[in-house]
Amino acid sequence: MEFFQQRKSNTSIGEIYFWTATIHKWLPLLDNDSNKQLIVDYLKKLSDEGLITVYGFVIMPNHIHLIWQQNKLNGKETPKGSLLKYMGHMFLCLGSWQKPSIRFYEAGIDERVFKNIFTLLLRD
Repeated sequence: MEFFQQRKSNTSIGEIYFWTATIHKWLPLLDNDSNKQLIVDYLKKLSDEGLITVYGFVIMPNHIHLIWQQNKLNGKETPKGSLLKYMGHMFLCLGSWQKPSIRFYEAGIDERVFKNIFTLLLRD
């Protein structure tokens, strides 16, 4: 008897989902308001373009929850893919994001390691 359903990470256009994106290793990169605002602004952009409908969201320090519907593709990629790519890119471009409260440099971790942490930044 199987108690747990196999996790499905694929989503379809036109369906409403409760969806979570977590930051790799649960780093609290969203603990400041300016980082959260970048996500809100991008969700608004996707919504204004008619690509998504957002019914609700919560942004936590290390993950986000969305109740949303992907309405159509954004070129060749899904809006989910666009959002994840945008967030990953923004974390890699550290000049655009406030550095997290984690003290990487004080712990003796150099910038190359810091950037490598973000290569697989978001996963769903």
